[in-house]
Amino acid sequence: MRVAVARPQIYYAVKARLKGARGRDAGRTDAGVLSAILIACGFAGSSGPNFIFYSWVLDHLWIFKSQRVPAHWAMLCYLGLAIGAGLGATRIVGLARGRRAGARGALIYAVLLCAILFEQRVAPLSFVRGRAEPDELSLRLRQTPMRGGLVELPIKAGNESVFYYVLRAADHGRPLITAASSFSPPLSQEIIELWQQRPIPDRFFELLEAIPASYLVVHYGYLAADDAREVDAMLRRGTKAGRLRFINGYEAFRRADLYAVVKTEPQARTEEGATLPLAGVDQREMAFEFSTLPRAYRETGFFVYRLYKAALGRAPTFAEFEADDKALGAAVRPDEPGWVERLKSQSPPFVKGWIARQPFSQVYDRLTPRQMLARLAANTGGAHVDIPAGASADADAVRVEDARAALLLSAVEDKGFIEREFNAAFVALHYFGLLRRGPDQPGFGMWVASLDKSGNYYLISQAFGTSLEARARRDAPER
Repeated sequence: MRVAVARPQIYYAVKARLKGARGRDAGRTDAGVLSAILIACGFAGSSGPNFIFYSWVLDHLWIFKSQRVPAHWAMLCYLGLAIGAGLGATRIVGLARGRRAGARGALIYAVLLCAILFEQRVAPLSFVRGRAEPDELSLRLRQTPMRGGLVELPIKAGNESVFYYVLRAADHGRPLITAASSFSPPLSQEIIELWQQRPIPDRFFELLEAIPASYLVVHYGYLAADDAREVDAMLRRGTKAGRLRFINGYEAFRRADLYAVVKTEPQARTEEGATLPLAGVDQREMAFEFSTLPRAYRETGFFVYRLYKAALGRAPTFAEFEADDKALGAAVRPDEPGWVERLKSQSPPFVKGWIARQPFSQVYDRLTPRQMLARLAANTGGAHVDIPAGASADADAVRVEDARAALLLSAVEDKGFIEREFNAAFVALHYFGLLRRGPDQPGFGMWVASLDKSGNYYLISQAFGTSLEARARRDAPER
């Protein structure tokens, strides 16, 4: 049909030759010509983009621009075969009537129908059904300009999900890298191989950037529980490394999450109100990993914040925070294996040195252990603190540095205290790390209240990172 529209002279030439050679009626000749064209073109096109016919028509005939997937060509071939089969059945009935006057056409058609049913039983066709209307994700992609293509997961040979991706590609019209095909092109094959590895390697990100791919879509409706956890781990690494950026979650086949490949689409931004829904993952556990804060802040910064709150009942100033954060993290590098464990081992000696400072000693030097416990409980909202072995709750004063450091460290590491201070500390660390100043109270209270209500740590971090103040600081020339 496309050939007939694009080059009608070919159609009429083939039609005239067949009609002149066989002398059949025009209707039957038209069907035969159409069947021959569909079979020949469909078979040639289904051979893939490396075949000369496929590449030539795609480059030179505008009407074939939408015929991007080899499976589409195979459908044309199937249509031609169906038309040819119908013509053949009609011919068989005609011959039977001519040779046996008593034969009935209905009986011949019934026999052919039984043959078709038998074939379907032996080698049944697999039908993949999808909604006729475009889903929410397809509408979003249709409105999204792209420098590269689109990769959708999961992708696996024989999985019906890839056919769903092709169906929805007709709605959004974006270049689909992981399309269903009669064969696997090298790029699709490499994506399949990388996706099936456990864990999914960082080579997957490199391939997305090299293709280039603009966006990655994860369809959780097609993922088994184990695969979902592996994909989530890969997404955490990619987002944390700044190679992927979460855009939003949409309704497609169940749930689908959209991520931008930052190297290809650096201007893509998380949509307002978006919530990062990773299967089986606590949002609070992922808060620092998906934030734009320095990598070590989850361990060093959060610890320093809690230290001041537990001991002095207040958050540190920016100068105090910066000095103590550097001191605590000076002995380790965040990119070295085991750095978290080494950092935790530095906490006791750091606290022992910290309590010798004047702000702490002015308050606690004359307090008994029982009084110190009461002060720590008041500052932490009732943290459970264990009295060190050998210390008496009724002693005159806690003068042993190790004992006092152990009491304070016990309060700082109390799970209830950590949970109560998490949101306030998360917001305060964004002031320290991104704006390079202490919090202003009206703004600080507003952000904490917003975080308490929404629980969307990712959006809070993105708001700070893209704020005018943070951008102006990043763009300011170094002194």
